[in-house]
Amino acid sequence: MSIDANKIPQCEPQPAKLKLPPIENAAMLLADPTVEEPPAIIEGVLHQGSKAVLASNSKARKTWILLDLALCVATGGKWWKWPTKKGRVLYINFELQRAFVHKRLHSLCENKEDVTDISNLDVWNLRGKAAPLGRLVPEIISLIKDTKYSLVIIDPIYKGLGGRDENAAGDISELCNELEQVAVETGAAVVFAAHFSKGNQAGKDAMDRISGSGVWARDADAIITLTK
Repeated sequence: MSIDANKIPQCEPQPAKLKLPPIENAAMLLADPTVEEPPAIIEGVLHQGSKAVLASNSKARKTWILLDLALCVATGGKWWKWPTKKGRVLYINFELQRAFVHKRLHSLCENKEDVTDISNLDVWNLRGKAAPLGRLVPEIISLIKDTKYSLVIIDPIYKGLGGRDENAAGDISELCNELEQVAVETGAAVVFAAHFSKGNQAGKDAMDRISGSGVWARDADAIITLTK
């Protein structure tokens, strides 16, 4: 007996089940004595496992500021007026050549008091290797999941857009979910750099200054803006 393979019913592939946490009863949640806030990486500004965006006009020294933040957390120093909690930091550099990262770190260390040990700070130089963040996230998580970073800095975020449109809410929501995946899977706070739209932004609310979709600001747990 011959069987026509084309007439055999084909089973539709089933989507993989999501690994979701269980539903909690509110009374039991409130009665749970083990619930604690995550550690504050920047006191009063950012907790471990949260996301923050640093935004300003182009060429407003965002990279200098983020490198300074990286050094402050890596050494436990004060970042501007805010105390930080000392921890391991990963700085993902999509923009500068390696030599200029070296030069800026050297300059920052020279101008900080009592900075002698920066072994808590790692730099991943990916200039010329930028790709859509969705492709990079599995590699990032795989590399750093067991390294106990307190803070991951991505500079700048537009290098991870790929073919996505920064003005499209769906595209930016997807990218922000990928950033959140890094925070959830590694336990680190994630800070990224973004740009303002063109023109004077001083008259706008902080939520409305970032170029592109409003999701950039709405999704972040903390927004730091630098305005002329």
